[in-house]
Amino acid sequence: DYSEFAPDLEPIANITPTDRGAVLDALRSYAERNSIGVDWDAVSKAADEALVNALSMMSPFGVKEKQALLEAPSLRARAEVLVALAEMDLAAGASSGRPPLH
Repeated sequence: DYSEFAPDLEPIANITPTDRGAVLDALRSYAERNSIGVDWDAVSKAADEALVNALSMMSPFGVKEKQALLEAPSLRARAEVLVALAEMDLAAGASSGRPPLH
């Protein structure tokens, strides 16, 4: 019986504009620091779920960080983890001798 997984088939609610702004701010900072080109037009048109999930999959973070993204119970939680990971990586790069999360 798989009835307990029925909610998995329902559309995921969008994140708040504040959450999306935090994701975009983190992406912008991360991309600038790591000299990564971003198609901002495509990013602005992407649905919240597609944006957060794509960034989670494409991120260069390690296995533990990817697992945290995978285990996030909601899109909002995944966005929060993604932002936190990007901010931690940026902070690690700003300090001397500390390796990034990837």
